[in-house]
Amino acid sequence: MEINMNFIHLNDLCNQLNISISHIFHRSLDSRWHFDDHSHNYNRLYFILDGHGYLYNDKERVDLVPYNIYLIPADSTYNYRCDSYMEQIFIHFKLSVIPNKDILSRLGRIITIPSTKEELLNILDIFYKEDAHSAVFCQNLIRNISFGLIEPFVHEIDNDIKIYNKYRDLYRYIDMNLSAQLSVAEVCRSIGFSQTYIGRQFKTDTGSTIKEYITSLITEKMKLLLRNGFSVQKIADELRFGDISYCSKFFTKHMGITPREYAKKHRVE
Repeated sequence: MEINMNFIHLNDLCNQLNISISHIFHRSLDSRWHFDDHSHNYNRLYFILDGHGYLYNDKERVDLVPYNIYLIPADSTYNYRCDSYMEQIFIHFKLSVIPNKDILSRLGRIITIPSTKEELLNILDIFYKEDAHSAVFCQNLIRNISFGLIEPFVHEIDNDIKIYNKYRDLYRYIDMNLSAQLSVAEVCRSIGFSQTYIGRQFKTDTGSTIKEYITSLITEKMKLLLRNGFSVQKIADELRFGDISYCSKFFTKHMGITPREYAKKHRVE
């Protein structure tokens, strides 16, 4: 029997996607789970075990009810509510070819995946083991949920792969050397290209300059560290800002709020 070539191509694409998990938590929530215009550049998976909550914006309202799984795509904006009580497992993750460009952000709406009480309790039990098996299980769970949703975006993913392969050395060098002191000149010199030439090509292919790309990665790294409870001083040291004042001004300039304001609003407890 001949295998469908579209299936083979889709399988090949899936093998080139990167899954990056930032948080996995099991939480009981109450009326303090109340956020307006909440948006992040990572995807969220909610596994509802008990109680009730809901998300809404000007396009839809989605009730979070027990024994369902909900995928909230990256870069989507919703108001989050729990009137009294809700128990959930949640996973924050990114799915990408090009760093900082999430594929599932193209969905533009919340996806509901029916499940069962037994399945969710089994997932909870595996997560609490915190071993190699649970890590692999989590990766495969995200793959199974996400990859069934990406077929409409095959053309865009193909294009992302072409861009990533073209600038592979640049992406890798920035990833390995990311800091506030990293310059475009250093990147171009290290990968052996003229700054003018590669800068013009990168802007044409991606829509942003290399400097803008580096800045976006630094900002996202700062946001992640703030959500994880890092102090501004530790972040300044981690990303080689030199001093805490410059670190705070950088974040405020690009985010519109101070690091402390962001941490207060978004810290993962």
